[in-house]
Amino acid sequence: MNRRSSVVLEEEKEKNEARDNSIKKNTKPHTAFRRSHHQGTSYLKRIITKDENDKCRFNCLACFEKFKKGHTGYCENLKVHLQHKQHGKTLLTDDLKKENIEAIKHLERVQQEDPSKIIEEIEEEKYDESATITTKIESQLVLNEASFEFEIVRFLITQNLPFSLGTSLLQFIQRMANKFGNETLNNAHIYDKKITFIAAKECVAKEIQFF
Repeated sequence: MNRRSSVVLEEEKEKNEARDNSIKKNTKPHTAFRRSHHQGTSYLKRIITKDENDKCRFNCLACFEKFKKGHTGYCENLKVHLQHKQHGKTLLTDDLKKENIEAIKHLERVQQEDPSKIIEEIEEEKYDESATITTKIESQLVLNEASFEFEIVRFLITQNLPFSLGTSLLQFIQRMANKFGNETLNNAHIYDKKITFIAAKECVAKEIQFF
């Protein structure tokens, strides 16, 4: 490559970098999904959901069910989506057309909201989401506890053991889990000969030494 070509490539590289920096500078951050905003009417609640993989995108269930494409977009473009001719083809009744118009008007109104109110609503939604997650975790813990207790009862029944042994069995399991940890319990192996060996060589020997 000669010197002239090298200079041209370097100038082209600088132009591209300047253009990319200009685009980044002028690009506004995307709007995060807000229930009070993007699901602010009964119609929007039925057809619009938050994208599970991107907090700044929405999914339109109406368009997905009918077209399987063109059903997602950035939240700030939701009004444009509702006005698009593709979405219009999902409005098969006069009531749906009316609800769509009301949804568009709602989105226009919330765009003019006081920024302080928007921040307050975002904080409230974050609190609600946190409370929902906490509730789900607590519910799962209760379910796990009930399932564990059921397994203990099933073990007692299948092994023909008295129910009075349940408390001692539970306490033993808890003590072993706390003392050795899950990894040790999962890797442990026990069988008849091993039990006999341990009983004869370990436990009995210690008992003799103790006495």
